Amino acid sequence: MHKLWLLKLVPQHPPGKWLAGLLIFALLFGFFSFIEAGDTGHDPPTLFFSLIVAYIIPVFGHITARSKQLLLELRPLLEVDDEQFAMLMNSLESARKRDLLLQLGGGALAGTLHSALVMSASGQGIRDLVSSVPGTLTTVGTIVVWMLMTTVVYTLVQQGLVFARLGARHVHLSLGTWRRMLPFGRVAINSSLALLGALALYPLIGLEGGMHSMEILPGAIATACPMVAI
Repeated sequence: MHKLWLLKLVPQHPPGKWLAGLLIFALLFGFFSFIEAGDTGHDPPTLFFSLIVAYIIPVFGHITARSKQLLLELRPLLEVDDEQFAMLMNSLESARKRDLLLQLGGGALAGTLHSALVMSASGQGIRDLVSSVPGTLTTVGTIVVWMLMTTVVYTLVQQGLVFARLGARHVHLSLGTWRRMLPFGRVAINSSLALLGALALYPLIGLEGGMHSMEILPGAIATACPMVAI
């Protein structure tokens, strides 16, 4: 098992997470702001790229830390030994190397397909899109955002499944313990709110550049569906 790479990008303590998010936003926004419009007909969606990356990385770290805390709160109710519990805690922030590669590869593939759909909808060819710096950055930015969101969504779903299996198989229930079951619901709420925040940023793509709806809908749908499932 390997610790998720996104969790290595920000400090573990809460103030550090949010400061890292502000720094990421400042760096990305400053960089994209210096890029002039090219032959693609529009600038890269600077605000969207900057905000969603700066938002999702620290929020994902916060949600994961919160899930670990909620699992600790449930420990007295769980019919598992200490070794099993340690493995459960580790599973919230780690994944097998194969899964990590599948997340990144799947995100890169989805981002590439998304870019191809945008080119098809706008009547552009790949040479038109990558013949200028703004076009290249838009393509690369789209792929990177898909890789980030694929990793986050996949992991949040997996975290939810960990709690779902525990609730179904390993919880000791009694009349006096139902209030202590609230962490199960909080996990789902936290994950859904995190994805809802990301979903709210997608309209910025159209507001910034007046782009085709095909640039907004695939990512928005891919974020909304897991949010409903969670």
